[in-house]
Amino acid sequence: MELLIDNQPASIAAGVVNEYARANAKNIELSKVAAKHLKLKLPLLVKDSTIEFPLSILTTLLEVQRVGPILYGANSIEKAQTSGWVEAANTMPPKEFISLLENKLLTRTFLVSNHITIADIAAYAVIQPVILSLSNSERLQYVCVLRWASHLQSLPGLKEKLPHVPVPERSFEVPHALVKGPAVEELKAPPSHKLNPEDLAHRKSTDERSSKRSSIHEEFKSPKEKKAKEDKKKAQEETKAPQEKKKEENKGPQEKKPKGEAKPQEKKKPAKAEEAPEEGGDAFQYLELRVGRVEKVWRHPEADRLFCETVDLGAEKRTVVSGLVGHITEEEFTGKLVVLLANLKKSKLKGVVSEAMVLAAKNEGTVELVSPPNGSKPGDLISVEGIPFTPSRILPEKKKYWETATKSLGISPEGVIIYRDLPLRTENGPLVAPTLRAGIIS
Repeated sequence: MELLIDNQPASIAAGVVNEYARANAKNIELSKVAAKHLKLKLPLLVKDSTIEFPLSILTTLLEVQRVGPILYGANSIEKAQTSGWVEAANTMPPKEFISLLENKLLTRTFLVSNHITIADIAAYAVIQPVILSLSNSERLQYVCVLRWASHLQSLPGLKEKLPHVPVPERSFEVPHALVKGPAVEELKAPPSHKLNPEDLAHRKSTDERSSKRSSIHEEFKSPKEKKAKEDKKKAQEETKAPQEKKKEENKGPQEKKPKGEAKPQEKKKPAKAEEAPEEGGDAFQYLELRVGRVEKVWRHPEADRLFCETVDLGAEKRTVVSGLVGHITEEEFTGKLVVLLANLKKSKLKGVVSEAMVLAAKNEGTVELVSPPNGSKPGDLISVEGIPFTPSRILPEKKKYWETATKSLGISPEGVIIYRDLPLRTENGPLVAPTLRAGIIS
């Protein structure tokens, strides 16, 4: 097994994972000119066949020593999150990616789970040259990334393998205004010490703030100021008391209405079945997504680009209109298991009433049906772990739950349909796109 690499981040990550996971693939480093001459896309893993996709290379290397559950993910959720980070590391502009990392690492030690994964290694390889290109003051904008990078490069087994990320050290100088006596001279920088303009500006602003704090502190120590503050507080209380008393007098005694004249209480109208709960929450929890089987397909009599289908949902059958002509044939569509948004409001499309919507994955002109896992049957409910299922019978149009949810729906690099990095699944497993590895769901 041979691993062909260059000096780019994806290759560096693959080389580190190869050594860290002890996959024992032979590292062959090629120059940019050689790779171009040989028409090779790097990194490239040569095993039984050639593997080009960075995530596939990393996961294949992990399989050699069976360390996938540790460095890739112990479950489908962790694997989906790891895949998403590796994909982002290889596709996002580096400066956008480092800003994304800074926000993510604000409350985390590692990107996924509570230990290192290939997501951390792939991300580290991308941000290392970015950090090197920044000045010390610019690096301090990414303190969370620097803390994370410093931790990674000190871990056993990685210290010698990861390219070094310099972490700037900012020394703290005690402001002169806070120090009295001869100690001031001792704290001053020696004459031979030359400061750059950035450090001089920092020292000046620090001294000004410290001087201001010191003067305010001294003012509050003054007995005269303390007495003035107490007099002001006392005057406010004296002014407030008459105002409260006058307010109470203006209210007067409340007249009680005779029992016979009591205003009848209005009965609360029962909530309509069509309305979703008023409580807040995730938009996805109001969606009723179910598995259906297409029993019959025919062309729409009034529209060339539309199919009409009869779909079995287990407990009932529905008519659905879908704009899938040109993407799938009637023969392929018939008998297929699909995913339906079952509580969408009915709509008439060119004279035919559509009672649901078939979900499809799309990317750059390619459209394919979202596929339920093997073993699924009509009526199976689709869910996302951690999000409760509280749908209404029909989605209210004003709430726009579906439109909101689609902004967070996507496809992982493994083809799994995800919502905010979590897989959509039935009890038999996750939903997938047959061939797409990125795109939208609609």
